[in-house]
Amino acid sequence: MATKFAVETIFKAVDRISGPLTRMTSSVNRFANTAERSLGRVNKGLNRTSSAITSGVKATTAAAAVSGAALAKVTKTGAEFEQQITNAAAKFPGEIRRGTKAFGELSDAARQVGSATEFSASQAAGALNFLAMA
Repeated sequence: MATKFAVETIFKAVDRISGPLTRMTSSVNRFANTAERSLGRVNKGLNRTSSAITSGVKATTAAAAVSGAALAKVTKTGAEFEQQITNAAAKFPGEIRRGTKAFGELSDAARQVGSATEFSASQAAGALNFLAMA
């Protein structure tokens, strides 16, 4: 059985330790709360930055897609015009080849019709092709 002295000693030791332990616990809790608030602010900042980067990437991708589609259409239209004018030039009598003055005049005529009427330059070149067949 424990003696009165042993029980008293234990209670005194607990009393002496409980104060510093309480202060240490409070300090640790304050540190944890401060760290949690700081990490929360850092996390919010990272989320905003991530959202801005994501928005920028989406906008850039959309712009690139639109630009690519426009470039593809322009390239296709140019290729169609070149094919039509080459076909027409091959059917006209004489030596009308790419790089000659006559080819340039034929090409210019199709472009002028394309800019002055409701028809495109490719359609005008196609009409020249039919004219050459006649």
